[in-house]
Amino acid sequence: MNDNFKYITLSANEDSAAAVKCSNKKPIYPLFLTLNNLPPKLRFNKNNLLLAALWFNPGKPNMALFHKNFVLQMQELRKGMLIEDEVYKVVLLQNCTDSVGRCELFCSKQYNGWYGCTFCLHPGKLVNKQIRYPYQKAKLREDNETRKIMFELAKCPSKEPVYGIKGICVLTGVPDFNIIIGLPPDYMHMGLIGITRILWELLMVGDGSNKQRTCYVGNQTSLVEDRLSSIRLPSSFPRNIRSVEEYLKFKASEWETLLFHCIYPIMHDLMPKQYLDMIMLFSTSIFELLQSQISDSTLLNCEKNLVKFVKEFQKTFGVENVVYNIHLATHLVESVRNLGALWNSSLFPYENGNGMLINFHTSNNHPVIQVASKFILNRICHHTQIASNSATKNWIKNIWSSPRKNPPYNHKIKSVLPDNMKCDEDVSQKVFNDVGRWYCNGFKICTKSTCAKFSYDDSFVNINDKFFHILRILIDNDDKAYILGQKLVTKKLYGNMFTYKYSEDSVLFRITNTLKQCVSVTVKPNDGNSENKSFISICKSRTQVD
Repeated sequence: MNDNFKYITLSANEDSAAAVKCSNKKPIYPLFLTLNNLPPKLRFNKNNLLLAALWFNPGKPNMALFHKNFVLQMQELRKGMLIEDEVYKVVLLQNCTDSVGRCELFCSKQYNGWYGCTFCLHPGKLVNKQIRYPYQKAKLREDNETRKIMFELAKCPSKEPVYGIKGICVLTGVPDFNIIIGLPPDYMHMGLIGITRILWELLMVGDGSNKQRTCYVGNQTSLVEDRLSSIRLPSSFPRNIRSVEEYLKFKASEWETLLFHCIYPIMHDLMPKQYLDMIMLFSTSIFELLQSQISDSTLLNCEKNLVKFVKEFQKTFGVENVVYNIHLATHLVESVRNLGALWNSSLFPYENGNGMLINFHTSNNHPVIQVASKFILNRICHHTQIASNSATKNWIKNIWSSPRKNPPYNHKIKSVLPDNMKCDEDVSQKVFNDVGRWYCNGFKICTKSTCAKFSYDDSFVNINDKFFHILRILIDNDDKAYILGQKLVTKKLYGNMFTYKYSEDSVLFRITNTLKQCVSVTVKPNDGNSENKSFISICKSRTQVD
């Protein structure tokens, strides 16, 4: 693409699990598009999703038929279109789906067959009559070589699969689309519902042989349950973690919370450190690959750690447990190099779109037209200027979400700070208003005393690599907000896991866009004699709607 035209790049998504989520006998199978040129928070807003195709029929769609018009349209859009006197060309960057859907698009064997990986030529190994993926350095698939194999197979339909490939990928007709790189792994299904759940089952459930391992903690379920139920998450988290007995019903967001913030604190003294180190290799790597800015050195470190994790997992739990999702961990860093942070190809944002379409289907009369029409009406409501009156806009906004307004400065209620108060260099004011809560950077923060009344805890923050417990939130007469926080003395255990104790220092600092929300977990000791131990971790970057 070395021309002088401007480009619009798209990401596609199709949900191979839509048939399961829809209660109707004729499931909805959508093809969504997002516009990569938009900032992440706008790009992944469900009101900005584009609906490119819709399948409404028993079973999964005929891939060639379902994608036919989409491919033809992408070929036309690649030629360019005029927008305000400038020519823009449209290209498809990636199609994000789970492992089942990726194999269907790729026209290859599933991951439970020989050569089932769509990224490399790992043949797989038969273990107990099932295909497993023991660690090995396999050659990566290449776009040109793969296309040659596909076209050769198309000439001889009766020919046996070659390196797992059964036919032509339906996206080979999309201009400039790389059929290997452009079908990335999805960390929501692979990393959270996949690997994190596998780890949890091996640690907490397990079969007879697994119960003999020193990492098994299923005999201490009540202690794990007590520790997990005592955790107070920030209010911005979509849901609390349910009882360990309901782990089979856990949503991806629950597994994510467990992986990043809870699994180490609740198990830190229940198993040998070597197993915790293995788990945290995965947890830390995924967390770092979700950041909005990732350096080359971070990528190299994550790549090394994920390979080490796979090797340690295989050594600990045996080849029989090295399923395809474990193998996929070795391909995550390469995907990030090609397409950006993991959130860029995550399926989290599209889940809201799937739910929206299912709600649009209310009768059996012309279901495709019904859903498509309601989808278009929804776009019109959100993107036209019909409701230009400010009062109307506010009324509509309040229907969809509760207003989040920060209180203005009140000259009648003033708090004067003592002269010996320790302040950051950029704090010059001494007269403020006290407020109990404040909205900033897409989340809410509260003081320690305010949060004590609720089941959530928004009172722990990090700014400039320092951790604080919020004692007071203050605003000055320019409506600038400040935090008076008790500084925490921390010790780094892993990339995003720290132990902490309270210091005697309280610091006043201004709230900036570098402020990050944190999760604090305090657990009672297993022996019942030692002091409680407190852990703190930073919440992931808020780049999308989860």
